[in-house]
Amino acid sequence: GKGKQQRRSAAPFLIAFPSLIA
Repeated sequence: GKGKQQRRSAAPFLIAFPSLIA
C-alpha cells in the first residue's frame, strides 16, 4: 500500500534530483 507508493515517488524524485543540482 504505502510502501509501494513511496517507491514509485522515489523514481521521479531521483531523476529530478540531479536536474536541480545542475
